Amino acid sequence: MANLKDVNINDAYIKIPVGTTNQRPTNPSMGAIRFNEDFNDIESIISTNTFLGSSSTTIWANSVGNHLNVPTKDLAIHLDYHFPTLIQNPANSRSSLNLVTKIPTSIPAIQAIQIYTNSNSESTSYLYFNGNPGRSFTINEGASLKCHNSQTINFFIRPAARSGAIRENFYDHAYGGDGTITLEPDGTFNYFYGTSGGNTSPYESLNSSASHPITANQWQMYTLVRDLSGGTLKWYKNAQLISTGVPTYTYAKPSTNVITIGAGYAGFYTGGLAMLSVWRAALTATEISNIFEIFRRRYDL
Repeated sequence: MANLKDVNINDAYIKIPVGTTNQRPTNPSMGAIRFNEDFNDIESIISTNTFLGSSSTTIWANSVGNHLNVPTKDLAIHLDYHFPTLIQNPANSRSSLNLVTKIPTSIPAIQAIQIYTNSNSESTSYLYFNGNPGRSFTINEGASLKCHNSQTINFFIRPAARSGAIRENFYDHAYGGDGTITLEPDGTFNYFYGTSGGNTSPYESLNSSASHPITANQWQMYTLVRDLSGGTLKWYKNAQLISTGVPTYTYAKPSTNVITIGAGYAGFYTGGLAMLSVWRAALTATEISNIFEIFRRRYDL
């Protein structure tokens, strides 16, 4: 129980510890609470269980405030279809949180929102793309969405079964510009970016590895990290590092294209997309692991 001398009754507030993600205590106990300056939110301990069979890992989660449970610093796009009203209703833009939140210029039809019920009988909504133009939408380009240096793209995805040499895009912002992700016929993802600013060379790519293809009709979390300052490109699957590369370019030229969700230069995407987040920064492995641990139950991961 808190000592009364630690509570400022006259000014009606309680002072709690403040710090960055890197300043989190090493061995906190359940019930610990603090204000995270990187997330701009209060966070608390939700788990001290082992992580994927390895050593014990403490999981912090945002408990109040933005409720996004993802880092909000340098966050450019966050589409979470667990809360479809954020997409259907442009008024719910969370602008009061000072997030760089963009609402699609063409809002997906309500019939595109479907329900997934996990093994714990908990339901969540997601956006289903049927491979047709009517399900894709665009996000207007703006300075806040440009990722010229480092970038992280994190997404929960459930592609439909495919056959043949089909290539699809669910996120397209010019493969010679800010960045595009293509789902390849072998079930891997290719990330492209470049210095042309459009869908033309010069550009380079990093594949997510044929050893870790995505499984059709199953949810998975993939993360692409472009750390140009650190000189690395990385793919993660369910918070596990699966592919790395060394970038040739030191920047991505501003894209001349709008951002397209559900389609792109290679074709229209078929399958589910539950959450898509883009940061103008390189997330750490710890931050990626935290996101996975917070949301894995929702998608039976």
